[in-house]
Amino acid sequence: MSKTKRLTVLLSIMALAGSMAAGCSNNSNSGTNNTDAPAANNGQNANQPANEAPANSGTDAATTPSADAPVDGGALTVGTFSDINSVNPIYIADTASGDLATFLNANLYDVDRSNNLVVEPWSLAAELPTISADGLTYTVKLKPEAKWSDGQPVTADDVKFTYDTIKNPDAGSPGISMVDKVDTITKIDDQTVEFKLKQVYAPFLYSLNASVAPYHILKDVPPTELEKNPYGIDPAKTVTNGPWTWTKWEQGQYLTMDANPDYWGSVKPHIKTVTFKIYADQNTQTQALLKGDIDLVSSVPLTILDTVKAKDNLNVVSEPGPSYEFIQFNFKADNFPDKYVLFQSQKTRQAIATAVNRQGMVDNILKGTGTLLNAPFLPTSWAYDANAAVNYTYDTEQAKKLLAEDGWKPGKDGILEKDGHRFSFELQYNAGNARREQV
Repeated sequence: MSKTKRLTVLLSIMALAGSMAAGCSNNSNSGTNNTDAPAANNGQNANQPANEAPANSGTDAATTPSADAPVDGGALTVGTFSDINSVNPIYIADTASGDLATFLNANLYDVDRSNNLVVEPWSLAAELPTISADGLTYTVKLKPEAKWSDGQPVTADDVKFTYDTIKNPDAGSPGISMVDKVDTITKIDDQTVEFKLKQVYAPFLYSLNASVAPYHILKDVPPTELEKNPYGIDPAKTVTNGPWTWTKWEQGQYLTMDANPDYWGSVKPHIKTVTFKIYADQNTQTQALLKGDIDLVSSVPLTILDTVKAKDNLNVVSEPGPSYEFIQFNFKADNFPDKYVLFQSQKTRQAIATAVNRQGMVDNILKGTGTLLNAPFLPTSWAYDANAAVNYTYDTEQAKKLLAEDGWKPGKDGILEKDGHRFSFELQYNAGNARREQV
């Protein structure tokens, strides 16, 4: 699917119960076994990079490691059903690119299981942001030891450049809405950045749960040319500041990463090589897991979940996932054939929300493994309040009424029209995602 730049508004949300499967690979180069699982399932923090030991593991050179202690070396092969677009933080808008970037790029801040902003050993920030008494100024301090894979330090220039570029409409970043409340970004010194907001906006904290782009690589690139720059697309020209470096990308086939021997963080990567193998869809990906061609997948189609669970050498973890599904409205006129944005009226958006049978999706597609949400917060978040948001219940008659009130009338072929514009649009999703295809 081609990437479309868009400003977005939330329509409907479903929190999903994710089924993650890990297993023993037949690949002789694999250093994993069926007891290996993502860090969050071994009592470690959910945001800890995969297969990294806790900073305070309590072991030293004179201590014999336990049988389940991490061992340096080996390889991990992860299955995915989508190729990436770019790992440039300014342009990441798809799941596949975001998954790969997790291994390559450190965030300023991370979030814990309760969705609180935190500083981890692998975070770029040295401490939580300082917020002024009036709630308009956020000051971020960086760890002086943080550096890029080419040896250059991560500095306030990187932070300022990244957020200034995301704010710039000429750059075309899909993340522009996350900084629309930011007035100015100022470099105080090499390790300190100050954000001034136009108004008090508590969710801005989560705009800091993001990675940064290298100023020293991109500073002379015009904003209109950044998206096509080799950084983020060509592994040989992409520096990273996370535990792994990007070594190869065979488009549509696989991507590989190697542990960075000079990684600056106090918690080092143990797995030497991580490979993302790309499959046509989730079913093909899961078949590869069953055959032992890959070690890990992040989700399993419900139609074959029982088959996966029956395999003795596979470990299936079924828990509420740290994500939700939603539909986004596209407000960019250039993305419509006649330059007319169908969703600019609130009543039209409300009509669509009312016409979507979310409970039917949970019952029939997710087989009861999902939970309806009415706001963009997970139930584990401190900000979640089930009664605070509007609940658009499924009601097709109400949807028709709202559309009529908004001026939409049936045309000669039965398709609604308004001011000469047909109410016809595409719903885009990443190819190979069986769940979204069914929706």
